[in-house]
Amino acid sequence: MDFKKAIKNTLCCALAGVMLFGCTACGSKDDETTTTTTSTTQSTTETTTADLGNMNPLTGEYGLSDDAVGDRPIAVVVENSAAARPQWGLSSPDVLVEGVVEGGITRMLLLYSDVNEIPKVGPIRSARHDFVEFAECFDAIFVHCGWSIYAEKKIKNDGVNNLNGIQNYTPKFFYRDSSRAHKGTEHTGYSNGKYISATVDAVDYRTTVKQGYESVLGFVAYDSAVTPANTCNNISFQYSSSAKYSMKYNQDDGQYYTYLGSNARKDADGVHLNYKNVLVLYCNVNSMGDSKGCVDMKLENANTGYYISNGGYEEISWTKNGSASSSKLVIKKNNGEALTMNPGNTYIALVPTSQKSATSIA
Repeated sequence: MDFKKAIKNTLCCALAGVMLFGCTACGSKDDETTTTTTSTTQSTTETTTADLGNMNPLTGEYGLSDDAVGDRPIAVVVENSAAARPQWGLSSPDVLVEGVVEGGITRMLLLYSDVNEIPKVGPIRSARHDFVEFAECFDAIFVHCGWSIYAEKKIKNDGVNNLNGIQNYTPKFFYRDSSRAHKGTEHTGYSNGKYISATVDAVDYRTTVKQGYESVLGFVAYDSAVTPANTCNNISFQYSSSAKYSMKYNQDDGQYYTYLGSNARKDADGVHLNYKNVLVLYCNVNSMGDSKGCVDMKLENANTGYYISNGGYEEISWTKNGSASSSKLVIKKNNGEALTMNPGNTYIALVPTSQKSATSIA
């Protein structure tokens, strides 16, 4: 649905109604006309919002399916090694979270409010404890294939509702695509909303989101827009020396388009990944000291970052309040107010603080 067009048409009808009423009310007392018109305008605004349907808590946009209202998000782990590209479904999530793992490569967590809107997505890979912890911030059901020893411990200790591709479920949610077999079996795993939903039902996980987690992210009203004071037409940052990104603002659609090195970042359908909101969140990344090279992002610490949208940016602070298993993501402006973003999809970059000096905004 084209919501901008729907809003425009509704407002036009409302304006026409107000003008018609004004004509029929000629000769009435001025104070009576003013009072009645104000009441009509307020009523129209309320009706317009209701007519747009259900708001997606991960995007602030309207049109969420009735079946998905109040449901827990689904969080899917997708790899980003060169052999995995182009990945399936990267342009589809409401929120895409990316962070560094062993060897300086990155891994991603794709968040969806509506399980039925998840297309073919993957390659799905193993869990890392930091991504488990981030999914807990949204009370999400965690979907992966395999796990590090730290992620396994966290999932079990915190009682995280998860679907693991190395386990046998009936019906199963995890499949292999032989068209990627030449890249290695580990790069062939995928799923979709239909499969995930069926398995979640079979294992009888709680599907209603916990109280207090209904709207972790904050958004301005659908007919408003936030433009941070500082100009940001381009931003570049890096997770490591081998994972360098840039994003370029497109004034025509108000989206930031992503590049990995000098190449446009696209999914398997050829869609150039783009976002309404970009959150660069710095965190202290330390080695776990094991032979696998696992890292810890220290997400429990207070950190800084940037909010980028509509051609502008502002500095922010962020943290996770509460224990690891019951924390929520809290993002604030420098004046202490909660950050409210523009409705739309969001990219969250968990960038090592050691790489902060490599960030460039213009």
